[in-house]
Amino acid sequence: WNGTRRIMESDPQPSKPISLPCINDEKKQANISVLPLKSEPNLWEMMYQIANDEGILQLWHGTVSSLLLVSNPAIQYFLYEQIRVWILGIKSRRRGSGGAGGSMQLTAMEAFVFGALSKTVATVITYPLQLGQVLIRLRKNEVKDLEQ
Repeated sequence: WNGTRRIMESDPQPSKPISLPCINDEKKQANISVLPLKSEPNLWEMMYQIANDEGILQLWHGTVSSLLLVSNPAIQYFLYEQIRVWILGIKSRRRGSGGAGGSMQLTAMEAFVFGALSKTVATVITYPLQLGQVLIRLRKNEVKDLEQ
C-alpha cells in the first residue's frame, strides 16, 4: 500500500506526449498521442529510498496487521475441513460400516455450500481486523495531508 502510493506520487509532472503512427480498423494511417513510459524505481531502489527517508523499520510497517489477516483463510480452511469430516461421518454411519467409508466424497453442491459457509464465517470473524487496518491507513493519510 505505502510503496504503491510512494511510486504514484514520485513524479507529479506528466511527461510530454509523443505521436505514434497506428493503423485503425479500416487500415488507414492515423496518429495518436501516447505518453512515453517513465522509468519507475525498481523494488531495491524503492526499499533503499524508504529506509533512507523514513528509517529501516518502516520497511516492515503494517506487518503485524497483515499477519493477523492471514487468519482469514486459515479459519476458512479449518471450518471447511471440520464440516467435511462431520458430514462424511454422518454419511458413513447412514451407509453402515460396509468398509467403503474411505472412498466417500462430498457432492459438488455440498462442497460449494460448505465452502461458502466457511468463507462467510471466516469473514465475519476477521472483518473487525480488516476494518481496523483500513481506518488506521485512512487516519495516517489524513495526518500526512494535514502536514503538507
